[in-house]
Amino acid sequence: MTEGSVAKVKFADWPNRHRLGTRDWTTSFGVIEFDWRRKDPLIRLQIRDDDGDLCLQKKVPLSELQPKRMP
Repeated sequence: MTEGSVAKVKFADWPNRHRLGTRDWTTSFGVIEFDWRRKDPLIRLQIRDDDGDLCLQKKVPLSELQPKRMP
């Protein structure tokens, strides 16, 4: 997800292999939610519109963000 705090400005549509979903030029904001109740906590990365409605979400288990040990 590549989103500013409040995104209104249209930037060039540069290629980005990390981008999820399609381009949307409406005003939006990002939210990060953590579910600490799970054995492997879940992180929700969200893009929401002006009304707070969910536009895009990526769920990532915390374990996927841990550094890998070198052999």
